[in-house]
Amino acid sequence: MSPTYLWIILLVLAAFLLLRYVYRYLKEAWQISRQGGMATKYQELLRFVCQAQPGLHVRSTGSRHIAYREERPTGPVIFTLFQAWGQLTVEWRLQHPTFGPRTYQWKFAEHESQSLMFAKIKADLEWEGDK
Repeated sequence: MSPTYLWIILLVLAAFLLLRYVYRYLKEAWQISRQGGMATKYQELLRFVCQAQPGLHVRSTGSRHIAYREERPTGPVIFTLFQAWGQLTVEWRLQHPTFGPRTYQWKFAEHESQSLMFAKIKADLEWEGDK
């Protein structure tokens, strides 16, 4: 087998893997959209969070993410949900002027109970005074 054939095989394999990745990415975004978007799919979790943090307002939305922001005297709080590959990543960030940035991140299975997700997030943030 000549080196040319090896390069062709490698290029075909790389193209196949790239197309598979793009297909899975677009399929997941389409499924989230079909479920009403991130705000609808995770409405229970977002309702719990917004009740606990009434100052949060939508900052940005996308096909696979939604971000909320709250301005505080101690600095802005940003709360983000991002779904990728069947997993929900929840991130809480505080830009504190004295203590610097603080970031917490949780990963949950896509279909895990949203009330249990919130219970875990709340338990981890309670010592921060952000109930």
